[in-house]
Amino acid sequence: MQRQGTVRAPLSRIVDPHQKVNYTICGWIITIISYLVVLFTLPLSAFFCLKVVQEYERAVIFRLGRLKHGGARGPGIFFIIPCIESFKKIDLRVVSFDVPPQEVINVEDAARSTKLLAQTTLRNFLGTRTLAEMLSSRDAISMQMQAALDEATDPWGVKVRLSN
Repeated sequence: MQRQGTVRAPLSRIVDPHQKVNYTICGWIITIISYLVVLFTLPLSAFFCLKVVQEYERAVIFRLGRLKHGGARGPGIFFIIPCIESFKKIDLRVVSFDVPPQEVINVEDAARSTKLLAQTTLRNFLGTRTLAEMLSSRDAISMQMQAALDEATDPWGVKVRLSN
């Protein structure tokens, strides 16, 4: 039998967007080289480095795979170094759409759905009674279940009756 539990991240792994990220010496060297490449190719690199975020969007910027200091940016124009930084635009607008009405049950599913409903109703009825009550009042439980199932399946056009 497997045991289920909750996995918790250590506190050191929780990201605080206002905490400054400490890069290694290699990270700093790559950053400086990237800034120099952008500076030397400035007219052309401006097309690749300047990004625009609309009023209804925010940009989450990552430098060397880590969240950049300051968290989400926007709206407005911001500067991205193509080699070491990446960003993800997040749309903040509310999205609404119509869900087409669907047929809940059709003729092919009637028997299966009735069987599943009967199993659920049986569990609900028997879960509230003791074993002695179940054994002594089988007929009463059957009648109550039949009435509950018949009421639930009436909108489907299905009639439930008792059989031995």
